[in-house]
Amino acid sequence: MSKLINKILLIMSTILILFVVLFSITFGYLFLQHSQNIENSRLESTALSIADILSKSTGNYPLANIYNSNILQLVNILEQGEIWLVDKDTLQIIGCRFNPALNYNQLSAPAANDLQNVLNGQNIRTQDFDIYTQPQYTTVGVPIYNSEGNIKGALLLHSKLPTLKFS
Repeated sequence: MSKLINKILLIMSTILILFVVLFSITFGYLFLQHSQNIENSRLESTALSIADILSKSTGNYPLANIYNSNILQLVNILEQGEIWLVDKDTLQIIGCRFNPALNYNQLSAPAANDLQNVLNGQNIRTQDFDIYTQPQYTTVGVPIYNSEGNIKGALLLHSKLPTLKFS
């Protein structure tokens, strides 16, 4: 009788431990996904705000003149990520700290396609640019408009995705 009770307790304990481990893994995964969605929404909101300010304050001036301002460099520092500006006419990439000599022709096909989508007026969220920044970076891209309402460039905001520890 005692052996039967021990076997039942062993089986029940094993089932309980497996349930707890499975539940913990599932909860951790769902929590991380939720944290990443929140961070992506925050990044998109930040990118839209910066692009709106640039659209309103720069008028028809070229984007190359904008990046030299201390404000955009300060935003780069505060964001702990990286902000790129891409001029629609010249396709010049401005602001790449990790690869300052990067130009449009060096972008991978998926990254160039994403950039073209932004220059056509779409907002994007992608990880195609992480080979040019750092691993585990996500990129939010939004268009920048001139005073007539035409797209004059793109703002690409790169930031690290939250980890489970961060979350």
